[in-house]
Amino acid sequence: MSTILGALCTSVISSLVIGYYFIKYFHTWIASGIREYVPTSHAHKQGTPTLGGVYLLFVIMVNACLWCHHSMHYIWQIMCIMISFGAIGLVDDWYKLRYKKGITARQKFIMQWVVALSNTALLMYTEVLPTTIVIPGTPYALQVSLIFYLWAAFIMISTSNAVNLTDGLDGLATVASIPVVCFFIFLFSIPACVPYIASYYAAPLALFSAIIAGTLGGFLWHNSYPARLFMGDVGSLALGAGIAALALIAKAELLLPFLGIIFVVETVSVMIQVCMFRRYKKRFFLMAPLHHHFELRGMHETTITTRAALIAITIAILSAYFMNFMCA
Repeated sequence: MSTILGALCTSVISSLVIGYYFIKYFHTWIASGIREYVPTSHAHKQGTPTLGGVYLLFVIMVNACLWCHHSMHYIWQIMCIMISFGAIGLVDDWYKLRYKKGITARQKFIMQWVVALSNTALLMYTEVLPTTIVIPGTPYALQVSLIFYLWAAFIMISTSNAVNLTDGLDGLATVASIPVVCFFIFLFSIPACVPYIASYYAAPLALFSAIIAGTLGGFLWHNSYPARLFMGDVGSLALGAGIAALALIAKAELLLPFLGIIFVVETVSVMIQVCMFRRYKKRFFLMAPLHHHFELRGMHETTITTRAALIAITIAILSAYFMNFMCA
């Protein structure tokens, strides 16, 4: 536990400090434009530095090197997943900065499938990821063999895109992600809750989860309203893929829709909006994702973000209680 607290503290501090230097020295050439399809109240965000995900990944990598042993290949595989998904986001962000328009949804989707399937194969090859789907907190498991490639890739892609959609207000994706990652610190700290992975995997995974949570905590200092730095697609896609990887290794991916309820609601709101408009040429929400609907209803950004944080924290606590109860 002392190691986890140490990693958490150093991650927060290093994230805070590096964030200041990142904003100071790179703000001129990574100044973002305003996203398409956002309320007019976002006009004041023009010129805010983006690509904060680059420094997020850098801080996580530095702290992983500091706290995790080089032989912990499963940690570096998760890091590889985050970096590869972050690379897709980096390409998209770079196109937005250079050409005012990102890559197409089709191009992004194809790249995500290639990256997700490749990383799934690597995890399965090294026997970190058994080919089973488990009902969390129970001994019931379904052996799906090669179908698990598609299942794991789908979890990575859907989670990364869900976090990406949520990243539309200052601090929103960050406050929604921190409780989720903290849940995995708890989960990996109780061996009875993760019986499908070797005991010597659990403690380092809890440590790595603490590094991610601490890094996000430091990032929130710069990303909270009014944000001085955005994580961009490079950060949101990497973060979502990292959360998915932790869930897959813990065999808790079926818990993700409940644990990441903020991400699910945001994604479903977009799906409803698109379906309604294509079918009936009408909008169900004033604007999607849902946080923009609340903005247009007159709710301030900080109110939306604070309430989302409270919901995410409550859900994470309930999830931890549920797993502890089921595994007792």
